Amino acid sequence: MHSPHDPQGRRRAPVIVAPGSNATSAAPQVRYSGDAAAAPPSRRRFLGQLTTAFGIAGTAGAGGLLAGCGGGVSDELAYLRFCHTGVDDASADFWVAGSRVVAGLADGGTVGGWLEGEAGSVSLAWHAAGSSTARLTETRSLDTDSYTSVIAWGTLASSLKFRYLAETNSAASSGSVKLRGFHAAPSIGAVNVYVTNTSSLDGLDPTFTLSAAGTLGDFVTLSSGTWRVRVTNSGDSSSLLFDYSGGVTLGSTAVVTLVLSPRASGSLPNVALLAEKSGSALLGNELV
Repeated sequence: MHSPHDPQGRRRAPVIVAPGSNATSAAPQVRYSGDAAAAPPSRRRFLGQLTTAFGIAGTAGAGGLLAGCGGGVSDELAYLRFCHTGVDDASADFWVAGSRVVAGLADGGTVGGWLEGEAGSVSLAWHAAGSSTARLTETRSLDTDSYTSVIAWGTLASSLKFRYLAETNSAASSGSVKLRGFHAAPSIGAVNVYVTNTSSLDGLDPTFTLSAAGTLGDFVTLSSGTWRVRVTNSGDSSSLLFDYSGGVTLGSTAVVTLVLSPRASGSLPNVALLAEKSGSALLGNELV
């Protein structure tokens, strides 16, 4: 795993590139079956850095520890990854088809690595880390060759939910990137998101607005390049909730979703980046 800082201690800018760019191998052959915590080391794979498989220099969370499996691999495969934004579990386990496949994924917007398994109807479950009792169970139909990001969000006080992002969107045009947001922070109201390179937000229109928790915004198109990401309360550009001044580099034709996630403590959020059919990065809030 690369350090998020350069030798001088400055924060590196995560790099999000187009799906499949510079890819030299197929998606990792990691199955839904097996127990992510109990499997012996020889049966585990670590998917923490997805540069080779998916062309991104980003991070994946603890969900990269997954059990391998014996036997052949079905030709009818689907791919899943989980993003943990819940506030009630400091870490969570995620189960697919009755087996724990992601163990101890930290909250705050941490994203696990891609999981590969059989297409079709599968059960998905959210557990507190180490618990055998599901907090939430749903069934999802996964098409062959489909990619789905599963955002675990909400609170026990109201409700826990999965939000499914079916990664079927067309690539952006050359020299551009498609960007949208998902609001997964129930304690925060409407927000404006600014993806800019200006020092001041005064007089600027937001890149997009998310009206409430649970909102998935429409895509907007930006030029590819390195961008600063900031989030404010809606209607008040001086009320800064999130800042990542180091910038994130968005490569040509990339399709990216920004996930506004509660942090483990405090009222200010993190932002997770999900590159479609590619890798991920978690942006820590520079205001805390």
